[in-house]
Amino acid sequence: MVEAAIDCLTRWGHLDDVPKDKLEEWFRAKLATSPTHRHCTWKALTRIASGRKFLIDRLESLASKPDIQRDIAAMLCHRANATFDMERFDFMTEDECRQTLRICRQLAGGALQ
Repeated sequence: MVEAAIDCLTRWGHLDDVPKDKLEEWFRAKLATSPTHRHCTWKALTRIASGRKFLIDRLESLASKPDIQRDIAAMLCHRANATFDMERFDFMTEDECRQTLRICRQLAGGALQ
């Protein structure tokens, strides 16, 4: 029940309304789901600023799960590149795009691992 509520709040853009301890439990549970389910979760999180920050803050801790780390980084980079290409800085600020791409480049170079 809690998982479904957090899923809904994420899709509605209200991730900040979720208590931090419940959010961490939810995230750990998502790590154990199927790749398709995780993809949907990461995609939903990358649509909102608080979700992108949440994922970026966890990238380093996912070094022991390189496939998941790579999937999240790729999704974040895709959002940042699409925002730059479309010049939709109302969705994601230009600074956030640059920072996200820098983090992804560091990850690709092994700096976060």
